[in-house]
Amino acid sequence: MVRNTALRALQGLSAEHRCYAFVLTACAIISSWTLYHESKDVGDHNRSRRLGDGWHILGMRRDSANFEWIFWFSDLRESIVLCICGHVCTSWVFTKYLPWAKDGAIAVFCAYCVHAALGNAFVVVILLTCVSFVSITYLFKSVEICWTATISSILLLHFDGFYMGMLPFILQLDGNLLVIAYSALGFTLLRCSSFCLEQLYDETPKREYGVAELLLYNFYLPYFFFGPVMTYDAFLSKDITSPNGPNIIRLAKVCMKLATAIMVVDFMLHFVHISSIADDMEWLWNAPGYIVGFVLFCNVFLDWMKASILYDVTRGIAHLVDNRVAAPNGPPCTATICTFADTYFDRGVQHWVSRYCYDRIGGNHNDLAKETYASLATFIVVAIWQGLGLQVIVWAILNCLGLTFEFFISQMLPDKEKDYKRTISLFLGLNYWCILIFNVVGINSAETAMVAFKSMFLRGNILNCGIPVFISYCYVELIRNNREVEKKEN
Repeated sequence: MVRNTALRALQGLSAEHRCYAFVLTACAIISSWTLYHESKDVGDHNRSRRLGDGWHILGMRRDSANFEWIFWFSDLRESIVLCICGHVCTSWVFTKYLPWAKDGAIAVFCAYCVHAALGNAFVVVILLTCVSFVSITYLFKSVEICWTATISSILLLHFDGFYMGMLPFILQLDGNLLVIAYSALGFTLLRCSSFCLEQLYDETPKREYGVAELLLYNFYLPYFFFGPVMTYDAFLSKDITSPNGPNIIRLAKVCMKLATAIMVVDFMLHFVHISSIADDMEWLWNAPGYIVGFVLFCNVFLDWMKASILYDVTRGIAHLVDNRVAAPNGPPCTATICTFADTYFDRGVQHWVSRYCYDRIGGNHNDLAKETYASLATFIVVAIWQGLGLQVIVWAILNCLGLTFEFFISQMLPDKEKDYKRTISLFLGLNYWCILIFNVVGINSAETAMVAFKSMFLRGNILNCGIPVFISYCYVELIRNNREVEKKEN
């Protein structure tokens, strides 16, 4: 099926676009081969790379620069699988025999898992957080105060004295359990905020907004510990006409897709040490420009793969098992975008910040002033959520400027896009390099982004700079051609 789709897509390309596809394919093969040998011969290099002990595959050592992946699929693998299986079984049993008690049973099972993993103190902290937000909403009934409580709580969560001193003392946790508690508490704050904001924005309330409803919403296991945030309106969107029980065939397809994605990421961590290579400044400076660009792409692609796996797991359970039709979709693939508008602000809070900040301020996104305010407010919130470090602030400023400038250019372009098709493609190609470089600031470091930019565009002769520009032009031409074909088919 995949082969037939690829052949059909290739047959629909003109001779010019087939040449573009050949250039991109050749570049990817050459770059992959180079990076594979760089990873294979890493032991022969004098410079150090952050490679972990253990977890060998065919003699290749793991790239331990990626803490999050190790956390999910090594340290907590069995616990995550056990919790997911328990949730699916609980949902299936109560859907079939006691559908009226299903939501309550799911919340009780989630609370039991939280209690078993993090203890009584953490459950009490979560309950107090929920009660506090509901009380603030009922007492003041003010959007501004709700936003103030949300931002203040997130800032407190990032305060070193709270995270390193008070939180471990209260919860009596350390190590991985403290990381899980920190993550779950942060997402709980945003869920409570979503619940209260929905109530305040709902001018003619048709729903119940009480502590019990908030607890049912908050203690929903697929999203509780690691996110992403499913807003309250999406949580309430259920298909009550769907058949009882989970769709086993569709669940099996999702599991196969996830297994494939996990193998791809494992390959990139074992056989292509993509994270640690991006931190090797000497290698980045000496490598050809197009290979450096491929390294940037692979790092952003790896981050997208992790986000895609996270979203597929949570959406697969929420949609296929619990019939929640508005469960958040994952981010668009890095290989199918060429504008800042298509990128995610933050994979954990994308839907939350889009609903309550970006879309609410920006409206229809057709006014430059409103769009600028919306972008600025959105990235301020995201920067606060991620922690106001220098690296995060630089990442937020660059992406905010990119999104605003891109909107400004789109407003200035004439309606007759065909007359300026190649000029626009060239601009979007350069824009795509900006997307990769700006996001590498957040994924790796500002130093990596700066060295990569200089290596690609400011070093060597005109050919070293021209090849990445031409490659990005080919890429954008294929993306735009594919979108035109989809529009015609639809």
